[in-house]
Amino acid sequence: MSLVTLLVLPKLESFLTPDLSGTARHLIGVIQSLHDEAESSRQIYRLNYDLDAGEYWASMVNQKEDSPESNPVFVKHVALPDRIRFKDIVTLHQGKVAEGTAFTQFYPSGRVEKTLIHLTLDKDQVLTLMINPLNGSVKIYDHYIEPEDKNKSAL
Repeated sequence: MSLVTLLVLPKLESFLTPDLSGTARHLIGVIQSLHDEAESSRQIYRLNYDLDAGEYWASMVNQKEDSPESNPVFVKHVALPDRIRFKDIVTLHQGKVAEGTAFTQFYPSGRVEKTLIHLTLDKDQVLTLMINPLNGSVKIYDHYIEPEDKNKSAL
């Protein structure tokens, strides 16, 4: 019985414990897909974040009204796993957002609004996702990256 417990318990714990890096990988996949779709369709897209609800989704921006369509595209509302939260989102135009909603904009030219996404697990583990504005690539850091001072440079 103890042998079975030794073999099964680690797998059970990893199944029950939220995976911060897995959540980050999924979000990176969404970011890369939106970058590619914006460039190929010549449309503006947004990756929306609801920090209070712990959700994110993608929407297309109506270029005539400069507002996102109400129906999510590609990614419907995705809830972060239990105990994983957005600590904050930092963008060039919105600054640091710690509650409410924020978004990252993806342009038809292939550019993306530079964004820092801080994910946290139980407030003691933090990952930072940094979106490169030139090509939409994402760097991941295993600690909190402070936004640059706006007086020095943008974000």
